[in-house]
Amino acid sequence: MFTQRLGRGLRKADDKSYLTVIDLIGQQHREFRFDRRLGAIVDRRRGPLRQQLEAGFRFLPSGCSVDLDRQSNEIVLRNLQDVARLSQWQLDASFQELWSHASVRYIESAATDVLLVTLKKAERDYSPTTMYRDYAISPTLFHWESQSTQGASSPAIRRYEEHARLEHPIALFVRDRRTLENGIVSPYVFLGPAQFVSSTGDRPVAFTWRLETPMPEELFEVARTVGAA
Repeated sequence: MFTQRLGRGLRKADDKSYLTVIDLIGQQHREFRFDRRLGAIVDRRRGPLRQQLEAGFRFLPSGCSVDLDRQSNEIVLRNLQDVARLSQWQLDASFQELWSHASVRYIESAATDVLLVTLKKAERDYSPTTMYRDYAISPTLFHWESQSTQGASSPAIRRYEEHARLEHPIALFVRDRRTLENGIVSPYVFLGPAQFVSSTGDRPVAFTWRLETPMPEELFEVARTVGAA
């Protein structure tokens, strides 16, 4: 019904230049996804949806505006927080399966691509075709190479490049080396969601990702040094 009413309001007329939509939120189902609704008009490159909500949606397409009263703002914000927690739970549950698999994994249940990066790669642990050049360009920019079997036109590469439009997060995990000095497997550091900046080349495809939160200083120094080697 909502779509039908909105469609009628959007019908063109000679004496109509705009449409005002008053949406009384009321009590929504917990499963309702405001992130998907707002994602249709919000530019994700301008920052996380939650931050844009708190800032009053300053970066909307020309002629568009979103005005929320205090209660509605709290309802939408709480919904976004619940979705984020659910996504994290799904990711945590699925991440347990990753340790014995490849360094790239698409988790369908969470609609998330997980990238596992080891900065210092020893030749005894990696084949010549998997000695990818992964390094930090800056505290918030990371250079990453796809698997050598993936061409520029492959479905996975296109999904990485269009992840913002598809609403498929990219989760970047990075570690210094494969094992610690005592022989224990080295843990990864979750650098948070990554946003696509650019890509170039073929088999492998070189990506530049932008991080929402700067890398920890100690890890950044290691990642920067790897790039200069």
